[in-house]
Amino acid sequence: MSHVDDGMLHAYLDGELSPAEVQGVDAHLAQCSDCGRRLAEERALIARAAELLALAAPPDRELPPFRAGDVKPPTRLWWQVRLPLAWAATIALALGIGTYLGRDTEPPRRAETTTDAAAAKPRTPAEPVRGLTRRAARTPPAAQPAPPPRARADNLPRPRPEPLVSQADTAAAYAYAERVADSVAGITRRKASQDEHGRWQKGDAISIDSARRVLGADPLVVPGVPIEAFYRGRSIGYSGVVIVEQALDSTTMIEVINARSAPAVLDEVVVTGAQPVRSRPAEAAPPAAPRPAPSPGAGLFREVRGPLSSDSLAALRRLLRPLRP
Repeated sequence: MSHVDDGMLHAYLDGELSPAEVQGVDAHLAQCSDCGRRLAEERALIARAAELLALAAPPDRELPPFRAGDVKPPTRLWWQVRLPLAWAATIALALGIGTYLGRDTEPPRRAETTTDAAAAKPRTPAEPVRGLTRRAARTPPAAQPAPPPRARADNLPRPRPEPLVSQADTAAAYAYAERVADSVAGITRRKASQDEHGRWQKGDAISIDSARRVLGADPLVVPGVPIEAFYRGRSIGYSGVVIVEQALDSTTMIEVINARSAPAVLDEVVVTGAQPVRSRPAEAAPPAAPRPAPSPGAGLFREVRGPLSSDSLAALRRLLRPLRP
């Protein structure tokens, strides 16, 4: 016999069940003692919680009657000190203006000489010689140019002290120089890579048989590396160019360049002013010595390019082997 779950029991206590569900729960509680005991525990818990909440609630008190005279507007501190602050600001401004104007204004200087005092005395005709002497004395001498100001030790420019460079600044300068050198080296490598890509132009994709016909030999590849495609290439000075694309991993691709040099046609070279070649009697030529068999890939220009360092590309170049059918 299944018991009433907690959700159904709580809904029964909260009165959220329909009448049919309430009748079913009542019938089950009448037959099941365990569910009846659970219902009693839940009801006791609810009653205990209601008692605790009633104790925690504040007591009911009547609010005092409201009187408009009891409310006072808040006193503003700024409103109380506004007048003293205004007077203090006015006095400070007046003192500042007076000091500034008094600094620029200098009292007039009056230079009184003994010659001016003597000229103020009346002249008499009985003293002609003295009058001439006084007239000569009254005439001011010509103003002499002021000597140039002497150079003082305070006016001489002082050498600026050399800035002290700490070890941290020196290390930072060395690190900056290394970063600049690495940046320049990276730019140089990218420039060389762009020039190399511009030298070898990639054309349409071809098959392995077409690559052998273009080169006249088996193309060279890096053994053990998956081959993605063969491309017909073009470059100045080469009659046949085949570019083999191989995948080192899912993100790194390399290109193996196989190129055969264009043979120089000497019969088409015309030398002006040369004497005609006289026919000579055929001389018995010695028998030609047997030549060794050419090595695979002999006469082919080989190169490996890709997003790797120069040492890695050189190591891959040494691993190149002809692709056998």
